[in-house]
Amino acid sequence: MYITFQNGHGPISHKENTHIKCWDTKKWEELLSLLKTNLPDNIKIVQVGLDGYIFDKADIKLAGKTNFDELCSVLERSVLHIDTDGGCVHICKALGTTSLVLFGPTDVDYLGYDNNINIASSLCGNCFRPDYISTSTKCPLGYSKPLCMESISPQFVFHTVTEYLKTKGIINNNDM
Repeated sequence: MYITFQNGHGPISHKENTHIKCWDTKKWEELLSLLKTNLPDNIKIVQVGLDGYIFDKADIKLAGKTNFDELCSVLERSVLHIDTDGGCVHICKALGTTSLVLFGPTDVDYLGYDNNINIASSLCGNCFRPDYISTSTKCPLGYSKPLCMESISPQFVFHTVTEYLKTKGIINNNDM
């Protein structure tokens, strides 16, 4: 049994996570630490996606190591996929896998799927436009890091993951 996650956003920034849709690497590390420390050992954490930053806390590191068909197979068997708004989320939707999606600059009401767990910033967001592609490494509001993505805490994401796993009967309060 495993949870998948993907931390990049395409060739624009997958190595440095500088795209405004990306969640900070330190936040990912904190979330993965919470998952590894608190979830039962039988739930593995699998990193998928492009060959960007590889996280030590991932049990299985498949980033950059799968072709499309293999990626689809891994995502289809995942009990949950964690990501920002991007390609793996859309693949999961097509495969029937639930995703927990961190929305910042993109519009959750337009791009969020009903069967997913959509987390959006309460501070700001919905500022991403297609014409930002060439400048999508800078927050349109001028912040050094997008406030919308910075405001989503690893603790909140962890709590949301565990609540989802409990509702699916994958873990219970005794597991934590």
